[in-house]
Amino acid sequence: MKTALAFLIFFGAAIYFIIRERDENALLKDQVAALTEQLAIAGLSPDGQPSTQAGPKRLTCPTCNGSGNSTQRGTNPNGKPYSPQRCPICLGSGKREFDLPPGAELCTTCRGMGKRMTEPGKSDGLRLSTLDTAATATTCSPCLGKGFIRRGAK
Repeated sequence: MKTALAFLIFFGAAIYFIIRERDENALLKDQVAALTEQLAIAGLSPDGQPSTQAGPKRLTCPTCNGSGNSTQRGTNPNGKPYSPQRCPICLGSGKREFDLPPGAELCTTCRGMGKRMTEPGKSDGLRLSTLDTAATATTCSPCLGKGFIRRGAK
């Protein structure tokens, strides 16, 4: 009797873990599919490189992280907190949408946004420094503001 009970407990536990693992695998597959879709929308391939697939691209502004505002931390000389400013890269939209033509890839200089920061002291030409008071942007010269470069073109 104890042997049969032990066998049932063991068998039930094995079935439980098999079902649980199957459910976890299905969940992971769904998560991978969702992340792959998000990367494709952002114009990136699954390895994180700029996508070469033609079609619509929807990019989140890397300067304001999609908020549309750039804020300076701390207080101004009058002791008041700094007010949010419209992001100079996305002009307050937080994103950029365009169609990537066949044979083109996202510009790695501006990350597909078509603009770069012009303030001195920028480490990558795209992110806002917390010390900037009047952030401005200029057209990205490698892609001429398009956000993409055709392969083989200079």
